[in-house]
Parts: sequence; structure tokens; C-alpha cells
Amino acid sequence: MYTALKELGALAHTKMHPANIIADNNSESIIYSFQSEAEKILLRLPTELLASTSEKKLELNIQQLQSILISYADMIVAHHNLFTKSYTENLQLEEVYKSTLSNIEHILSFIEKQYKQYFNLNQKVPDNYLLISRSNIKASLKKLKAHFISEGLDNNFIQIILYPYLRLLNNTNVTYTYRDLIYIKKLLAYQQEILSASSQNLKDQLIESLFYFNCNSKRFYPFYVNMLSAEIEAEQSVQQKIIIISRHLKLINQFQQKPGYSFNPKAISVREQVSIWLEEELIFVEKQMKTNQLFSIPHQPTTVDDDGINVSFTVKELAMFAQLMMESGIIYNKSKIYVAQKIVAVFRTKENHIQPHSLSQKMYLKEEHTLNSIKNYLIKMINHINKIEEEE
Repeated sequence: MYTALKELGALAHTKMHPANIIADNNSESIIYSFQSEAEKILLRLPTELLASTSEKKLELNIQQLQSILISYADMIVAHHNLFTKSYTENLQLEEVYKSTLSNIEHILSFIEKQYKQYFNLNQKVPDNYLLISRSNIKASLKKLKAHFISEGLDNNFIQIILYPYLRLLNNTNVTYTYRDLIYIKKLLAYQQEILSASSQNLKDQLIESLFYFNCNSKRFYPFYVNMLSAEIEAEQSVQQKIIIISRHLKLINQFQQKPGYSFNPKAISVREQVSIWLEEELIFVEKQMKTNQLFSIPHQPTTVDDDGINVSFTVKELAMFAQLMMESGIIYNKSKIYVAQKIVAVFRTKENHIQPHSLSQKMYLKEEHTLNSIKNYLIKMINHINKIEEEE
């Protein structure tokens, strides 16, 4: 098998350069040779892998083979790109690249299906396979969006649903893994099933699908929290607010989550994020019920003589700065409500009146304008540090 793999590599790296194919006039020969070596690999692969001395060795052999084949596929795509840029249209060359890429993808698909437990999902997806997948997803997305519009879903919500797909389609300079691509394809198939099954409670079903696939994107979480916040704040009764929060907390904790699937594997799940937010809201409202004055501060104009530290931040900027310090480990406290309570007791912003509850809610909002304002403050501080160093 490894001899055939070496031959395959020689064909991919050298023989398939468009100049070599044209000069040798041997497109049919290359197609035949490539297919022949690919068939040898498929034929000998099970026997070679079974000869592995241990489970770990078997896994390493499969992932090494996977990595080599992906590098061959990317090399062929590079040759094809050179051909399309530098040479006139040639149907024979197009067939060479199409056929050889198909052979490699066939071997990779075989490995993925037969040795699924050893297949490295964190390996880069071959460029050509990603290109084909993008084309298929784009076609499906057009139908999906049309269906959403016909069902009367608002545009903001539609953009939240489409964001994972649009990110894959538009971020062409990002390296995507098999895990990334499988996530998108499975999510798309699941949402297509929802549309084909029923249109009743469509919005709720689509939201549940994002929890099921742990769509912990920077778009979905703020959207969902704002939706919950609006429903809670619409109630005047503290008791009714507690009922609503408790109901949503129970609902969130009952949402199923598909094991092994996540939009951002490095971040905590969206279900956990929303659950934490609801728990903090519940704590706040319950304490508010005991005493309406517990977290409130008097309405006072912000002046330089005010009993506190005056800052030029807006409330949103102060909230974001606090959130960034918590995420960066500068502030060790985990409770946003507690941090917000301490901040409003000391700091005075441009606005006249801040409440811990309002400040903690704004910590969840990562708006571009606010982030840019924080960047400007940080740049100003860095420039001042540089100036101090120069003076010394």
C-alpha cells in the first residue's frame, strides 16, 4: 500500500503540473495510473492496517494516511488553480484534475466510514472537497432562506439561523476541519427536517435546534438573552418575573444537546451560558422581592463632588470593560451581579443613574461600537505608557 501511496504522491506533485501534462500529452495515462494506484491502496488498506501492532499504532497509521492524502488533494487543487489562471481552456486537463481528486476523496470517504473511530476530525478538509461542500450548502441555503421568509420569520432571527452557514461560505481564508464541516452539514439536515415536517411553532423548533447542536456563536446567545430579558421586563410583578425565569430555567436545562457537536468547541455551551444568566436573574429578582432597595442606588446627578469615582465611560462601556476583565482573569469573581453591585457602589458614569441589574445585563452585549470605544481607551492608555517610558 505504501508503495502505491508513494506513486500517488509522485503523480500529484510532479506529473500533474499543467505544463507537464501538456508537454507529455499524456492525460489519459495519468488518469489510468492515478486510478490504478488508488485502487491498490483501497485493496491493501485493510490488510496493512490490521497488521498494526497496537490500537494506538492503528490510529496513528490511519491519521498519517489521512494527512498524506489531504496534502495530495491540496497539491492537485493548486495545479488546477495554476492551470485555470495561466492556460487556455482544455477539457482533457479538466478531466485529469476532476478524476484524480475524485479518487482521493473516495479513499478518504472509505477511511472515514470504515475506520470512523480513528478518523481525525480535526484534520483540515481538502480544498476541493470544501469547495464542493460550499456550493451544495449555498444552494440549500437559498431554499432555506426563502422558506423562512414565507413563514413570516423576522429578518434578524433569520440572520441568526443562517450565521453558521454564512460564516463557512464567506470566510474563505479560514482553515476548516472535518469536524467543522460535519457540524454544518448535520445542522443543515436537521433544520431541513424541521421545515419538511411541520411549520407549527417553527421559531421555537429552530431555537431548540440551535441548543441541540450547541450553536454557541457570538450572535445566538445575545439574541436569545435579549429575547428572555424583554419577556421578563414586560412583567410588573416581581412574583410573575420569578415564575417566568423559573419556567425558562427549567426549559433550558431540559433541552437536549447532541454529544460531540459544538459551533465553537473552545467555548462553554450556549445552554450553560443561558442557564447561568437565568440563575443570576433569579437571584437578583428574589432579592429584589425581599427588598426593593437592596441593589438600588439613589438618583443623583453625576458631578465631580459626587460620592464616588467619576469615569468617562457610558454604562455599556463600563459593563464591557468589567466583562473583559472577568474573561481575562483580572477580576476573579464569577458572579456578574456581585461585580455589578460593587462597581455601581463606587463608579459614576456619564449617565446619572445605574443599577447593578442593568449593568450586569449589559455585560452580555458585545456590540461592535462599544468594543471599538474600549479599544480606543486602551490605545490611549498604551500611548500614555509609552510617553512615560520615553520621559524616563
